[in-house]
Amino acid sequence: MQDTCSDFSGWVERPTVGIIGGLGAMGRLFHRFFASLGYPVVISDVSTPLNNQELVAQSDVVLVSVPLHRAVEILEALRPHFRPGQLVLDICSLKVEPMRVLESSAAWFVGLHPMYGPYVTSFSGQTMIVCRGRVPDAPWNWLMALLREAGLKVHECTAEQHDRMMTVIQLIPHMATVVLGHCLRTLNVSVEESLRFTSPIYRLELDLIGRLFAQDPHLYAAIGMKNPFKDEALEAFQGAFRRSLDLVRKGRWDDFIEDFHRTRDYLGSFCAQALQETNRLLTWHQNNNGMDKTGSGSPGKAQGRESRSTEPVPGVTIGRRSARSLGAWLRDKFPGRRPVIFVDRRVADLWREKILPPGAEVLWVEWEAREAHKRLSQVEKLARRALEAGADRTSVFVAVGGGVTGDVIGFLASIYMRGVPVVQVPTTLLAQVDSCLGGKTGVDLDEGKNLLGSFHHPEAVLVDPDFLTTLPEREWQNGMAEVIKYAFLEGGRLLEILTSLARRKGNPYPLPAGPAEEIVTESLRIKHRYVAADERDFGLRQLLNLGHTTGHALEAVSGYALAHGHAVGLGIRVALRIGVLLGETDPALEKTAEDLLKAFGLPLRSPLAADPERVLAAMRHDKKKGGEGLVWVIPRKIGRVDRFRSVPDRAVLEALEVIRAGEGA
Repeated sequence: MQDTCSDFSGWVERPTVGIIGGLGAMGRLFHRFFASLGYPVVISDVSTPLNNQELVAQSDVVLVSVPLHRAVEILEALRPHFRPGQLVLDICSLKVEPMRVLESSAAWFVGLHPMYGPYVTSFSGQTMIVCRGRVPDAPWNWLMALLREAGLKVHECTAEQHDRMMTVIQLIPHMATVVLGHCLRTLNVSVEESLRFTSPIYRLELDLIGRLFAQDPHLYAAIGMKNPFKDEALEAFQGAFRRSLDLVRKGRWDDFIEDFHRTRDYLGSFCAQALQETNRLLTWHQNNNGMDKTGSGSPGKAQGRESRSTEPVPGVTIGRRSARSLGAWLRDKFPGRRPVIFVDRRVADLWREKILPPGAEVLWVEWEAREAHKRLSQVEKLARRALEAGADRTSVFVAVGGGVTGDVIGFLASIYMRGVPVVQVPTTLLAQVDSCLGGKTGVDLDEGKNLLGSFHHPEAVLVDPDFLTTLPEREWQNGMAEVIKYAFLEGGRLLEILTSLARRKGNPYPLPAGPAEEIVTESLRIKHRYVAADERDFGLRQLLNLGHTTGHALEAVSGYALAHGHAVGLGIRVALRIGVLLGETDPALEKTAEDLLKAFGLPLRSPLAADPERVLAAMRHDKKKGGEGLVWVIPRKIGRVDRFRSVPDRAVLEALEVIRAGEGA
C-alpha cells in the first residue's frame, strides 16, 4: 500500500479508517458511520483475521474502541507501530492515561468520548467530548467538520478537565447505583416482590440498577479505579453519604432539612426544570415499561446470573431459564385464569421436569405436534381434551412447542368457546424468531398450507433460549432460513451477526449462546415493526413473506416432507433470481444469499424443482395470491424489499432453474 500517511496533504482520496475493537458494539457503530460516508474501513478484534499491528500498518486513521480496563495496555503495545502523519483517535471514557501513552508515540492523536451508547441510530443531537492532543490544524479541522456535519454537539476540553468531570458524570452515580444493588442483595429483597409495591421513581431506580449489573463489571471497576482524580470525588461522596446517614440515624430532623435547603439553593432554578422533565419521563415510563396489571416483573429477573431478561417488543419476554418459572409467571400474568398447557410431546420428554415442577396445579395436555397433524380433525381432538380437562371461557391456553404447536393451539384458542387468550412459549429457533409473534394461526388443507386460520394475537410470549440447546440440526436450519430472510429485509446488526458467524469453520450448530440470543432478539424486533405497521397482512407486513411464495409451493409438492426452513431458503434464491431477471435486483445479492445459506447448512437446490410447472401450479393455490395474481416479495438490495405483481410465468419458470438439482451450488 502507498504511504499516504506521511503528510496530511497526502490524503488526496478518502483516508482508510481502521477500527481496533471493530466487532464491539461501539466499534460497529463507528464502522457503520464511516462506511456510510464512503470511507474505506478495516477492523481488528479478537476473532478477526487482521490483527491490531496489521490494521495500524494499513490505516490512515486509527480508532481505538477497546474495553477501558485494557486501553492503556493495548495502546502501549501499539505505540511503536504508530507512525508520523497517522491520526489516532481513542474513544475511551477516561483520557489522561491513554493520551499520556499516545504523547510518546510518533502519531497525531485526539481523545474522543462519545457521551452516548451504541444503541443510538443517529449521531445527530448527541454529545461528543473532544480532547485535542498533538495534531496539526488540517487533520484537526477535517475531524471537527466530520463530527459537526454528523450533527454531533462537540465540547472541547483538556484530558484533565475531562477526567475530573467524569468523576461527577460517571464515577459517583455509578458507585451510588452499585451500592443500591448491593443493598438489595444484602437485605435479600426479592425484585419481583418489590415490584408489587413499586412507585414510578423506584421502578426507574431499579431499571438503572438492572441496566448497570447487566453489563461488564470491568467497565465500572475501571471507571472508578482508573480515574486519576477518584480520591477527591470519593472523599466528597463518602462525606456527604456519612453525614446524611448520621442525620437520619440520629433523628436530626432540623439539620437534615437545613442541608436539604442548602443544596436546593445551590442547584437553583434547575430544580424546577428537572421536576418538569422528570414528570414527563415518569409519565412515559409508566405507560411504556411493559409491566402487567399486577405490577409484577418479567420472569427470570430473579433467577440468578444465568438469566438475562429483556422485552424487545411489548409483551415478549426473553430470558434464559425463564420457562422454569412458567407456572408462577402464568399466575402473575393471568390472575383468576386457569392455564391449560398444550405441549409438544417431544418437548415434554426433554423438559417436563424443568418446566412442570412436581405438584404444580396446571392442566397439562401433551400431543404429537407434527405438520401432518395441522388439520381440523386434530383441532377437534384437542378441543375435546381441553373440555375433558375442565377448560372454560376463563382459561388461558399455553402453547409450548415449535411452530406447529403455536399455529394449532393459537387457532384452537381463537375458536374455543368463541375465543380464549393464548400464550406462546416457543421452543424451536423457527418459532422463537418468527411464528410466536404476529397472531397468525392456522391449519393446512391438501391444497395448501395454512389455508384455514385466524388472527389471534398472543396475550404474552415467553422466549427461553435454553430450549435451543436440545434442538437437532434440522431445526436450527429451519429457523436460520427465517433469520436470513430478516437480514435481507433490514440488514444492520442482524446481518453483521450472520456474516461473522458464517466465517466460522466446521458445523455451524449449535450456535453460541450469546449470538443465538441476540439473533432471536433482533429478529423479533424486526418482525414486530412490520406487524405493528400492518396487523392484518394487507400491505407492508407482506414483505415478511420473502421466500415463502416458492417455499410454500415446494412444501405442498413434497407432501410437507420438506422442512419449512429448507423451503424458505430455496424460495429466497428464486425470488432473487426473478429480481435479477426483471432487472430490479442487485445481482451481487444472489451470491450473498448463496454464501449465507451454505454457511448455515441450508440446501441450494432441490429435486422438487425438476417439474417447475408443478411448482408453479402449487404457487397458484397459495393464500398469499392477490386478486391480480401472485404477489412476489423481491429484494432490490439489502434493506430495500418491494412487492411485485404480474411477474410473467416464464420468468418464474426460468428462476426455478436456479434451485433445480444438478445446478451449481
